[in-house]
Amino acid sequence: MTTSRRISLFVVLILSTSTSFGQVARTAVSVNGSDLNSCVPASPCRTFAHAITQTNSGGEMIALDSGGFGAFTIDRPIAVLTAPGAYAAVASSSGPAIAVTPGPFTLGVIIRGLFVNGTGGSIGIDISNAFDVFIDKCTVHKFPTGISISVLGIYNIKDTIVRGDGSGDGIVIGAASGSPSVSIDGCRLTDNNVGLTINNNASVVMFGSVVAQNGSFNVYANSLSPVFLTISDSVIHGYNKNGDAVRAQGAGVTVSVSRSTLADCATGFDNVGATFNSTGDNTIANCNAATAGTITPQPLH
Repeated sequence: MTTSRRISLFVVLILSTSTSFGQVARTAVSVNGSDLNSCVPASPCRTFAHAITQTNSGGEMIALDSGGFGAFTIDRPIAVLTAPGAYAAVASSSGPAIAVTPGPFTLGVIIRGLFVNGTGGSIGIDISNAFDVFIDKCTVHKFPTGISISVLGIYNIKDTIVRGDGSGDGIVIGAASGSPSVSIDGCRLTDNNVGLTINNNASVVMFGSVVAQNGSFNVYANSLSPVFLTISDSVIHGYNKNGDAVRAQGAGVTVSVSRSTLADCATGFDNVGATFNSTGDNTIANCNAATAGTITPQPLH
């Protein structure tokens, strides 16, 4: 073989190796995988943290089977998915289990079907540098903060359970600058210290959800900066009449509640220096006090 042919063959081999282990549109993880693999579905990796480095921006990362796949950072627009019938767990013993940091005004992060388990970690899903995130059919369990959203953007949380162990906060929303727009649809926030906390600029709509058996407050909006919280078609209840169902506190806060049931709490609607609107189709039952502070009736629509 001539020298020129040897050089040509070497270049071809290098290029083919680079292509097989370069970034691709769809990667996969498996309990039988290895992070030495290419991470394509036919040759899956073992951890999400490595698989994402092999995934194109705008691509998909799929858990093929049941197991734990490790904490990781989402640093690009990507869909993280669990195959039907599989149990895909992400555990953290320190720091966030899933840090979402693709950058401002970056579209298209999807997190679907994961069990995010706190084994000493600080936050289940920490959205601190993003713009468009959709969390669907996840369970976030036993973190000091289950889901944190602290940056301007568009966020949707759907059919998701955020459960503590009697302490910590379920979902915490609020940005120092800009106002995150958050939709909470069909979720369950249970057994936390506070189910839903809004503590800075934000616009939040909660629909068709259950916020229950949280220790201090079930829903708590407290801010001097503009906060708009709309609750409809939801169930909010405490346990043994502990804590408020909904507390609005601070001059920046406006809360509006319609078609919802509040029960087994210290106070149903509690207004401390905020604006609190209620339509006539809410039910408050088995609370020490139905309301406290000024609650402004609103017409039915």
